[in-house]
Amino acid sequence: MIRLPRRLSLALPALLLAALLLPACGSSAPRQVQAAGADLSVARDHAYTRLVAVRFGDDIGAAGFLVEFGELPDGIQDERPYTPGTVLVQDPDLTSLGFITPGGRGFRYAADGSAVELGYGKRDAHVTTLLGGEGRIRYEVVSPR
Repeated sequence: MIRLPRRLSLALPALLLAALLLPACGSSAPRQVQAAGADLSVARDHAYTRLVAVRFGDDIGAAGFLVEFGELPDGIQDERPYTPGTVLVQDPDLTSLGFITPGGRGFRYAADGSAVELGYGKRDAHVTTLLGGEGRIRYEVVSPR
């Protein structure tokens, strides 16, 4: 039997548990990456999902849209393709360009459907990057939760 120093023997169970859970935790991207080609019409029409038009500067037309995934009440199974708190960024034709996680990580969808990380940042910065707009951002709720 191998004898470990007392400090290590106390920390070993926690280290083993962390090593087992680490692959499961990972980043928040895998669930979203799988949803890149998902039909989001159900998600957009969901009572706890909000569609928001994005306009830059004095533009009248929408430069794109945000689909905000809100929390669901207890007891309702969440079958939406994105985790609550995620913001999906879409162009004016409602084509998904990328998403922003609740923690502020931005992702852009590549041509193959994979998600390429843009890094951490504020929502406005990620929206500007993904939609390619200039000027002050204005948000207008199109469909409330």
